[in-house]
Amino acid sequence: MLATLTIGFVLARLGHYRAHGTVQSTVVLLNLVLIVKVMLPSFQRGTPDLLMSVHALLGGIMELLGIYILLVAGTSLLPQRLRFQNYKPWMRTVFAGWWVVVGLGVCIYAPWSTTTPLAAQDKSADGPTITFSNFRFEPKEVTVKPGTTVTWINQGGKHTIEADNGAFKSPDLVAGGAWRLSIFVRLSRSQGRHGHGRRYPRKVTA
Repeated sequence: MLATLTIGFVLARLGHYRAHGTVQSTVVLLNLVLIVKVMLPSFQRGTPDLLMSVHALLGGIMELLGIYILLVAGTSLLPQRLRFQNYKPWMRTVFAGWWVVVGLGVCIYAPWSTTTPLAAQDKSADGPTITFSNFRFEPKEVTVKPGTTVTWINQGGKHTIEADNGAFKSPDLVAGGAWRLSIFVRLSRSQGRHGHGRRYPRKVTA
């Protein structure tokens, strides 16, 4: 998205205003679809942390400003008192704002893909190993005796592992990370929690 916005910015500097308008409008509208279809449902399923909330807020503000500019520049829907004539400050503010939003997003979400191969490769525990990535778990169900050590290996995203009854909870696991637990308590199911707070059932019976 940022690369496309940059292309649009360059087109405006070169005087190709029609092409500039087409590129920027397309990016803003596609980003709106992404926000509605992906980002909002993700936040509704859990409570984001402070940095994620700030990132979402800034991104929402930039998106609203982008839509406002489109309405002013490309339509006659807004009354005259809500319109502006000098486009440069508005467009440059939104362009700079998107750089901040994307940079903040990289700082927040890039560590989720950090791999720790040694942790994932060490499978010396005496019990079963469960691998998971977002919506998929393998195997889907595990039954163990009390005292058995179960290993969870994260193959993608950022997750925690926790019991429904609160008996245990792992630290955050990024891609490639592993966590082991010797299960001495009786439980019917544990579950994975995604980095956005979403829950995915994963049954472990002891």
